Amino acid sequence: MKSFLQFHFLLFVLTFLTVGCKSDLDPMGRGPTGMVVDTIIIKPGPEGKDAIVTSYYPENNNGDGQLLNAIAASVDRVPYVERAYIDFDLSALPGDADILYAQMKLFADTVVNVAGYTGHSVSGTSGYNTSNAWILEKVISPWEENTVSWFNVPSTSSTSPIELPSSTSFNQAYEVDVTEAITNQFRFKGSSYGFLLKLKEEKSTRKISFCSSDYSYPQLRPQLTIVYR
Repeated sequence: MKSFLQFHFLLFVLTFLTVGCKSDLDPMGRGPTGMVVDTIIIKPGPEGKDAIVTSYYPENNNGDGQLLNAIAASVDRVPYVERAYIDFDLSALPGDADILYAQMKLFADTVVNVAGYTGHSVSGTSGYNTSNAWILEKVISPWEENTVSWFNVPSTSSTSPIELPSSTSFNQAYEVDVTEAITNQFRFKGSSYGFLLKLKEEKSTRKISFCSSDYSYPQLRPQLTIVYR
């Protein structure tokens, strides 16, 4: 009788723990909800911090442009490269926040026409026959939106870059898991300053073109969603 009761007690405990574990997950399945789980969406306007730099006009600052481009192309047979920088203000997060998940969403430029082509290049169309796969690298030195140029770009870390596949359409939006990078930037102040966006291969003719925080249409500006407790 004693062993019978012990068995059923153990079965009850296991059932309780199993159900409890399932119900304690947040809607994204990323953390317990025993504590309050909150979500913050950071989607800045013109006050946001992003810019492009270009080797074609290396001394120029483009901090108030509407686009965030990663381009490899040429003008009059002179090759050039464009890259983009972006950083989000995390000050709205509580100082003791425990970040569970962070996702950056970038929207394709489908309205502003650049170099005769709207949005991303797509292999096999409009003269583009190459992959436009791209990467994000962590920026590890300070930079300012209104002064950065090709001549004074900040340092980046090439360790563990986030690699993104080629676009499948000219208007493709990308949702990128940036949990590790944003968590480190938040926990260790002064260790990183956003991201560098560039093509994986900066040669031939290829382009990724996203909207910046200065874009005319607010719904297409960069967005960072953070789930925390």
